Amino acid sequence: MWQVAHCPGVAELWLYRAPKKVAVLKWQLSHGASVTIWLVDFGVATTRLPIPWQPSQFFGVPLNTPPT
Repeated sequence: MWQVAHCPGVAELWLYRAPKKVAVLKWQLSHGASVTIWLVDFGVATTRLPIPWQPSQFFGVPLNTPPT
């Protein structure tokens, strides 16, 4: 299943899909209008999404959907 872990004191939201880390979402708090997503496998920022952001908009599945 997808797991979400927030790092206190850091403006980042980490998405995990057991057993490996899948993506890093860095919230652009100073702008408050977008987040930047890094796919760990590629190591690059791939897109910017408007807030409010829903995981299903990017991954195509809700966070509580088991991996296939």
